[in-house]
Amino acid sequence: MSGVKFGVAQAFAERLNNSWSAQDLTMKEKIFELIKESILCLNEEWEIPELENPTSDTRLFGHHSSIDSLALVNLIAEVEERLNDSFGRDIIIADERVMSRTHSPFRQVSSLAEYIEILLNGDS
Repeated sequence: MSGVKFGVAQAFAERLNNSWSAQDLTMKEKIFELIKESILCLNEEWEIPELENPTSDTRLFGHHSSIDSLALVNLIAEVEERLNDSFGRDIIIADERVMSRTHSPFRQVSSLAEYIEILLNGDS
């Protein structure tokens, strides 16, 4: 099954790279699309109605979220893999920097996208 997952991730990365260059998306838009596709991919298994059409306001974790901590870990791993495939860089989302932040970037899609953009830009 991991071979299938790798093939899907690789095909997704190629599709995104082609569509991004054609549409000239901003980095934040690219990151949002990557997170959205990660949610949609994982939601095929989770089958959570609230995640069928994720937006920037979609709650990921905390009060009124649809996923538990184990699902969040799976989402983080999926997003990290797609970041690596799409940007060619190993980005660790859940590390000591995120634990020391006052506001969790895992609250909703927009806060996660903003945090990932900071990581990709080398700021912390």
